[in-house]
Amino acid sequence: MSQADLSGSFGTRLNALAQRLGELDEAYYRHAMPLATDQEYDALRNEYDALAQSEGIPESERYTRSVGDDHVDGFETVVHQRRMLSLEKASTQPAFLPPDGEDEPAEAAERVPGWENGTAWGKLRAWALRLGQSIGQEMSELDLVVEPKIDGMSVSLTYE
Repeated sequence: MSQADLSGSFGTRLNALAQRLGELDEAYYRHAMPLATDQEYDALRNEYDALAQSEGIPESERYTRSVGDDHVDGFETVVHQRRMLSLEKASTQPAFLPPDGEDEPAEAAERVPGWENGTAWGKLRAWALRLGQSIGQEMSELDLVVEPKIDGMSVSLTYE
């Protein structure tokens, strides 16, 4: 079932979400003029993805199937020697935050049912496990440095 085939309240909401995400992407990626906070955008995108998943829409037919394109006129286009990869979000879902709104230490988060998918620590651990598998290393053998992401910036440097 494609998104265009949907009717009723789910289809209407899904189409409205896709339209709004398109407007936000156009403003952000083409005009460098964000119209929503990162949290607002992520909430809309998560709602869209969850609704599309529940309706059985294949990922290849979803609005959110690709990352944004931030090419702006006036800059030289360069082909990277290696593919630029996207960072995964590792935020903690509000339901997993204690009343003060701050993330728990990793040891405390691991005691909360569902922490693997609902907390930043669980998402970081899953990423480290995937990384370890892809390079043939145990997670305990990896040294990681974690810093907050500066939104909107990617750098690929070539030293000569």
